[in-house]
This record gives sequence, C-alpha cells and structure tokens, in this order.
Amino acid sequence: MSISVHIHKDTNRIFLSVTDNFRFPDFFSAWRKILQHPDYLPDHSMVWDLSQMNASSLLDSDLERIAEFMQGHARVSGHTTNVALIAPTKATYGLANSYLNILLEDQKNFGLFRSLASGEAWLQTHGHEKEAT
Repeated sequence: MSISVHIHKDTNRIFLSVTDNFRFPDFFSAWRKILQHPDYLPDHSMVWDLSQMNASSLLDSDLERIAEFMQGHARVSGHTTNVALIAPTKATYGLANSYLNILLEDQKNFGLFRSLASGEAWLQTHGHEKEAT
C-alpha cells in the first residue's frame, strides 16, 4: 500500500503519508485501517503528507471518488474532519490546489500547506474554533 497510517492520541491527529503512486483503492484501504484502529475517534483531524507522492499518479477519477467519499462520510457520520494537506513540491501543491477547487463543494475544513508546521498550526486553530461552537 502506498499510504501509511499513524494515529496519535495525544494530538487527536491521524497522520497519513503517501509514497509512490496514489489510487483510490489505496485511500480506501487506509480509511478501513483508520476505522478499525482502536484509538480512532470521529473527531480526529487528519494530516496528509504528500511530500513523497508521485504527483503524476493523481487521476481525476480517483480524486473525484475520494472527494465524494469524504463528503458522503461527513453527511452520514455527522462529523466533519479537518484535513491538512502537506504538499511541499510545486507540482504536488499545484495539482492538489486545482483538485480541491474543482472537486470539493465545501473547502473550509481543508487546508493546503507547504510545510507540516503550517498545517499543524492551521489544525490547531480549526480545532479551537470547532470546540468554541
């Protein structure tokens, strides 16, 4: 699988690292692993590290299925997941930004960043906003 999954209870974060090629079946396998993990909670935020991903492997059809899946999950579960996408390279950042704009109906819970520190800071802010409402 090209996606590794780590759940950090201390920060309420799910870290996913994408290496090599990226396809919907990989995403679906990672999601299943998350849901089966004993430390998973629906209010965990997610960090997707795309720094090792082969940007040429992103397909419109796979990304559209992932976006639909995430939006459907939010509607069914009642939980919106804050997601920080870490894309330090120009190619991956540009593609991710384009796809976010095209595929997602509501982007307020998604952020795209060049560094992990920026993504973590954004998630920290979004976590407090969620708690305050």
